[in-house]
Amino acid sequence: MREMTKSTCLFKVGPKKVGIGGKKLKYVARPYYAPKQSENDTIEQIVRNFDGLRPYQVRGVVDAIVNDFYNQIMKGHPMKIAGLGTFRLSFNSTSRDTPEGFTSADILNPHIIFTPEKKLKNYIQTHVVFEEAK
Repeated sequence: MREMTKSTCLFKVGPKKVGIGGKKLKYVARPYYAPKQSENDTIEQIVRNFDGLRPYQVRGVVDAIVNDFYNQIMKGHPMKIAGLGTFRLSFNSTSRDTPEGFTSADILNPHIIFTPEKKLKNYIQTHVVFEEAK
């Protein structure tokens, strides 16, 4: 786990339509996302933090974790990553009056749900400072 220092999260204020038919306009704060860090930048950052590791070693470990993630999630198993949280497959479905007749065609919008570990959740709640992006 990283050092317990304060981290700054940027936000922007923007309009949001609310109410029936979205006719009323309110303003809300939303996270401001900086450009994504490339995979190579992430690998290099990990290498800098661990003396003796080479980029190809880190990439191999990351690839193995990603492959295992896909294998576990696609089989319906939750995937827990220590220090981070649990990922699990979920979906919506059509509704019926009786349980008969359901098929895979009734499954809609498969997606992944992430539940952070309590330590990560607490870290974010106690160590993030919010500033408006300029």
